[in-house]
Amino acid sequence: VGARERLHRYAVKAAQAFARANGIDRMVIDTPDARFGIVTTGKSYLDVLQALEYLGLDAERCRELGIRVYKIGMTWPLEPLGIRAFARGLEDILVVEEKLSFIESQMKELFYNFDFGLDGGRRPSIVGKHDEAGEWILPSTGELTPATIAGVIARRILRFMPEGSDGAARIREVLRWMDEKEGSLALPRAQFPRVPHYCSGCPHNT
Repeated sequence: VGARERLHRYAVKAAQAFARANGIDRMVIDTPDARFGIVTTGKSYLDVLQALEYLGLDAERCRELGIRVYKIGMTWPLEPLGIRAFARGLEDILVVEEKLSFIESQMKELFYNFDFGLDGGRRPSIVGKHDEAGEWILPSTGELTPATIAGVIARRILRFMPEGSDGAARIREVLRWMDEKEGSLALPRAQFPRVPHYCSGCPHNT
């Protein structure tokens, strides 16, 4: 057996089995009647937790609203059984990851052939870098901040909340505050000339 065949035929499945057996990927927040799910990994996981805190959504409140959070520890190859169990019953999934849509692409490829009818539900929508209309919501360029992520999460979960409810009003209030904050930060600042120089400890300054 050649190295390439060994990798694609055996090693990938062995890695997935290892991740499954050792709980590399895990459900951080779960609820049986969830409708909205968040998948994340690495630094973005901490940013998602901070974003949820901005929105006033602790683990108990997430369960009340039907929100699941899934942390992926091995981004490739994606372990299929765990992600399928996470997605069961969900209507919408948001993938939060830095840079390229690595996890998002794998999920869409895996979910295309999953028979969600057997799991008692339809195939959920999956968005990440772009939404359903093709709008860039979590850009690959620059840094994803908790504030940016919070804005995206808020707009996604508002679709599942009754209009006029206290929870929806609270989310909209946070969104307004964040938009005002972002607007003030975007105001023009004084531009001072920066003269290039070497730092005092650099040997090149002599």
